[in-house]
Amino acid sequence: MIYASLFTTLMLAAFALRRSNLTLFVTSLIFLIGFDVRAILFASTPERLSGFSAKIHSLSETTYDFVVFDLIVFKLILAAALLLIPPASRAHTPDRLSNYSNLGRALIPSICAIGFALSWIGFFAILSSIFGSIDHAVDILQRRALIFGSDVFFARTLNYVAGAFAILFCAMARKNLVNNANLWLAIAIIAIHSSLIFLTGSRGAAIIHLAAGLYALGIIDSKKMLTFKNLVTGLFGSLLAYFALLAGLSLRISAQTQESLASVFERTWAAGPDIVFGSFSFFELYAGAKHFAHVTGHTLGENFIALIYRPIPRSMWPEKPDLLGIEIREFYYGDRISGAPPTFVGEFYVAFGVFGVIIAAAIYACLVSAVERARNRENVYLKACGALMAFMLPVEFMKSGLEIGLFIFMYFAAVWIGTSLLIRALSTQHLDGARYQRF
Repeated sequence: MIYASLFTTLMLAAFALRRSNLTLFVTSLIFLIGFDVRAILFASTPERLSGFSAKIHSLSETTYDFVVFDLIVFKLILAAALLLIPPASRAHTPDRLSNYSNLGRALIPSICAIGFALSWIGFFAILSSIFGSIDHAVDILQRRALIFGSDVFFARTLNYVAGAFAILFCAMARKNLVNNANLWLAIAIIAIHSSLIFLTGSRGAAIIHLAAGLYALGIIDSKKMLTFKNLVTGLFGSLLAYFALLAGLSLRISAQTQESLASVFERTWAAGPDIVFGSFSFFELYAGAKHFAHVTGHTLGENFIALIYRPIPRSMWPEKPDLLGIEIREFYYGDRISGAPPTFVGEFYVAFGVFGVIIAAAIYACLVSAVERARNRENVYLKACGALMAFMLPVEFMKSGLEIGLFIFMYFAAVWIGTSLLIRALSTQHLDGARYQRF
């Protein structure tokens, strides 16, 4: 059955290339690496599994073929739904909501640059006040130690705020709202941001934000996917991501064990393929969510209702129900020191069983379509949104589900909406008799 799953993944990739659908193409890559290849390793080399993957493999109740079958159903429904949805238009449609005066357009890059700088300054200031020094705070974050507390949580949200400003700045640089000399500033901003995210322990977020920023800058061709520039960019990006995953894990192990970084990196480099593929263990995560639902029963959507009251601090509501990922972690390990992401498909399976897989595919198709429409608009805010979600939807949403991905996106959206409203308030409609100019 795994070969049928591989076939459907390849067909999904071919469909994405034909439609120049970047979001769907990245999704097909995630399915290839995170589900299909992991399924093959799961079945053929169990001795190389570790951690959560090994625990899932030891469960006699976990039916391998049923898990693969669910994933095939998801991909087939996804493809069918996208066939029914008209492809996103690439026409240069006028943007009537983004007409600003010269003053307004001049303020946008300054607000983004200042907002970016203040977000990172605030992040390190909060961590320094909590842990005594920035060095100690970075060391704690690199260990990936789970720290409960509203102060740390708020500090982490500033990372997303900084990312929103950085990606928006890149989108404006591409639209020539920033002068050509400052294109290098946009590259510097996204490079600095991704590096700081990486050094504070978020390898996946660093890769996603960097990819989104480079796309917003036009490094990735958005008109045709099979171009020489995209092939070179994709190859370089894959090598960079490979190195980043190994280097990030080495930093974490070194911080945890106090062993020299050079010796740790030498070991991780030798085991590179196993480590990289292990970082995309989506197959095991979904299998774990499926087994969890079989034992505890389906929630009939109750896990989605929990999303409504998630913003309420636990300090105000100590008995607030846990997220699904925490419940799954506690089910398998008996502790709450981290979460076990259910995956996007797993969230809906836990709620509604196989019927939930069909619902998940239909919803995901709508999300892919919405992202592609935003990606092809002239509005810089929608362009920034499309650039981020083209990578965040297939990676963060697919792995962690709505319970994590949705709230991360909300921080980005809040910054972009707030910036738009601020510029609209500060902008004068006819400064020096000039007419509105459209992006």
